[in-house]
Amino acid sequence: MKFVLVIDVADDVAEAYDGFTVDYDLRGTPKEDQKVNESIKYVEDARLRPLPKRIPPNEYGNITPYGSIWNACLDAIVGETE
Repeated sequence: MKFVLVIDVADDVAEAYDGFTVDYDLRGTPKEDQKVNESIKYVEDARLRPLPKRIPPNEYGNITPYGSIWNACLDAIVGETE
């Protein structure tokens, strides 16, 4: 299974640096022991990439079915709706 981590970075910060990496400790609570929060995996130097761009409407104001699905997926990832 894959998880997606969305990190909001201000535009001026994103423009001030060439590249980003993140180090993190993935933690979880076992189903059989809800009092424990244990380290599952430590990840170093995970490379961050920006989300793909939304597909804009064409010159007639329409978005193709593919574009509509693409944009809906991006909305689901970041938890936003238009």
